[in-house]
Amino acid sequence: LWEARGRLLRELTGHDAAVHCVRFSPDGHTLASASDRLLFHHAASGAMTLDLRPRPDTLYALAFRPDGRQLAVASLDGVITLLDAPPAALPKDRAKGP
Repeated sequence: LWEARGRLLRELTGHDAAVHCVRFSPDGHTLASASDRLLFHHAASGAMTLDLRPRPDTLYALAFRPDGRQLAVASLDGVITLLDAPPAALPKDRAKGP
């Protein structure tokens, strides 16, 4: 993670394969990253909060729904999977329900 002026803020770890896509959640508190796995990190601390493998194939693209409640994940096999965002990725006012 770099600041706009080019200073390294932190390195996020956890992927063993090339990372193809990284997206901030709409509220900016969570980062989702895609490779052979889908990882979620707390943006401020860099701590990994969740490690998923939603598809058996490589993941290439991610998109959060504007309200942050769901994440679309596109994989090499041509499938787009729609996942509920983990509680850590939800804005605090929406984490408890609709």
